[in-house]
Amino acid sequence: MRLLALTCAIALFLPSLAAAQQVPPKQREANGGAGPPSLSGNGARLAFDSDATNLVRDDSNNETTDPFVRDLAAAFTIVGDRTARSQHAQRGGRYRRAPGYAISASGQYVVFSSNSRDLGRGGGGNFAIWRRDLASGATVLVTRADADDDSESPAISADGQVVVFESRATNLAGVGDENEHTDVYWKNLATGQTKRISTPMPGRDRSAQAGSALNPVVSADGTWVTYTYDSTNLVEGAGSTAGIYRTNANTGVTEAVDTAPPPAAAPAPALGPAPAPPAPAPAQGGGEHPSISADGNLVMFDSDATDLPGGAENGAVVDVFVKNMTTGAVTLVSGAADGSAAAGDSTAGQIAPDGNVAVFSSLGPLTAGDLNGGSDVYVRNLAAGVTGLVSVGADGTAGDGPSASPAISGDGRFVAFLTRAPKLTGQPPGPVRPVRTDLTAPGAFGVAAVGLDGPPRTLLGNPTGKVPLERRRLRFIDGTAVDDFLVTRVQIAVSKRAGGRCNFLRPNGRSFAKRPCRRPLWVNARLQSNLRFSLRTGQLPRGRYGIRTRAFDDRGQVERRLRAGRNSVFFTLR
Repeated sequence: MRLLALTCAIALFLPSLAAAQQVPPKQREANGGAGPPSLSGNGARLAFDSDATNLVRDDSNNETTDPFVRDLAAAFTIVGDRTARSQHAQRGGRYRRAPGYAISASGQYVVFSSNSRDLGRGGGGNFAIWRRDLASGATVLVTRADADDDSESPAISADGQVVVFESRATNLAGVGDENEHTDVYWKNLATGQTKRISTPMPGRDRSAQAGSALNPVVSADGTWVTYTYDSTNLVEGAGSTAGIYRTNANTGVTEAVDTAPPPAAAPAPALGPAPAPPAPAPAQGGGEHPSISADGNLVMFDSDATDLPGGAENGAVVDVFVKNMTTGAVTLVSGAADGSAAAGDSTAGQIAPDGNVAVFSSLGPLTAGDLNGGSDVYVRNLAAGVTGLVSVGADGTAGDGPSASPAISGDGRFVAFLTRAPKLTGQPPGPVRPVRTDLTAPGAFGVAAVGLDGPPRTLLGNPTGKVPLERRRLRFIDGTAVDDFLVTRVQIAVSKRAGGRCNFLRPNGRSFAKRPCRRPLWVNARLQSNLRFSLRTGQLPRGRYGIRTRAFDDRGQVERRLRAGRNSVFFTLR
């Protein structure tokens, strides 16, 4: 891993790290945005949530946000919230609010929150936490079916058996949760045991004393949990601003992470015992966005504290740090290539499992190629002290749009992040896209939210063909049209059999033209807002009629398949 990390640091200074990938034929841009990504251990699978409706063929809940997994090696997209009926959860679902930790190392399991009733017992009402087995298709409830409040933002251990999450529920781990605030919980799915992690000191669990515990992440084996907390009742001497804490799930011991280095020890007296070493003081700033190494020893976070090492160089600007919990050493991560601190705020992303490489985003230019003045994604080789630009185009300069929320694969080779930079995605400007880049192979770059370019579809609304119609009541033929992007035209063919041929309604809506039934006469319908179509008709003769509709999209694709009851209807006029 150290060799890989050093190779990564060298590769970052090559002129071309990320060549834009054009959307292949029969694929197109996703028609919705995306949430923070997570990567499997080998980087082959990328988990993200999205409100796009064209990532899979059968998005049954339309623009509701769903959790997806893109298998970048096999080039297909998996739905994370499928129900027992193989449909998307009616109310959808979401991964955690920050990058990383939503998918297990093997890529088999994902965890998400949803309040959709059709996921199983415990769904509906409050938001619950679910784990999806992408191999077997089984979705299991992590929280309790009778949980009395919402649970959100889950993270999963490397083997997929431990899930941590935040919740306002008070009945997840027995009695004792009295503070009426959000807490962090730990669940072992193999044993069924649930523990409250953000447990205050004895006698200090009242609402006025407590704070909210948020954004938990878990070490590879599920032992260590780190999270943010914004009150003083977890450990003695804690500050009043939001801080980072680490709890051992086995022992329940909690310790502060974002503490300033202790003051110098007093000189030893000539006689008597040496004084106790001074205790670390809480940092004079708020800590957010924790990430943890596989063994739980290294914790990365961001903070605006000026009394952390390197934090004073740029004032109250938010910086990214790594804390070694064994030695107590705090190291500045968001440093420039020349060793200086960032001129703009930085946000922690994810630290690699072995702790050698970390990714983050920053507004401050940290390398020579970052000239766009916006947020970019960086990688820091912690062993070598080298910072490199990740969100870089084929020309060696930063992307032409903001990039943020980076996650890193277990082997430290791949980085995924969100971007609006057309230079990086090879797509027109639009919603934020999840992308992945290979740090060891310049030019390896892919968009994870790949839209399918299917043909457009129409649905007849009137007539339905279910009951005979009075002649005077049929004045319009209408319906709706949908496409992965844009419907540009809808045509209608109205026919009435006459012997071995058919009479087709002409564009004037009143007269007919006789021609072979296999050669329909198509009439352009009126299309409103690229959605609703209609065709005005005169008073047609009595008899049995057939209607067919077809739509065209902006890429020239034509609806061809006849689907009885949708775009092909027979009806009777009397």
